[in-house]
Amino acid sequence: MSEKANTAVLGMSDIGKDSTMVQSGNFTVEDFNYLSSLGVVGDVNLIFINEKGSPVPNRLDGRIVKISFEKLKKINNIIGIAFGEKKLKVISGALSCGLVNILITDEYTGLKLLNS
Repeated sequence: MSEKANTAVLGMSDIGKDSTMVQSGNFTVEDFNYLSSLGVVGDVNLIFINEKGSPVPNRLDGRIVKISFEKLKKINNIIGIAFGEKKLKVISGALSCGLVNILITDEYTGLKLLNS
């Protein structure tokens, strides 16, 4: 199915203790501490990435069902949605590697990204 998609809308998350993914019980603070030790700054569609936007192999991937990084990059229009100080690194990484080519964010975050 992903091979036929020409647009994807993706969320981006930080890996802080206040993340929605921790609050929902899907991940623990220990999971995120582990990911942080690997250089992960956040996720795009549950693909954990570093500051450059490269996927970071990790032991948590085995429990996640998701489209692969390679298949995702083949989609023409990838819309990322994220805002706020905590998500600046993951947004920047996703944009710099070309994983996200359309960004929906707030004015504050947009200005911070432009000025970084």
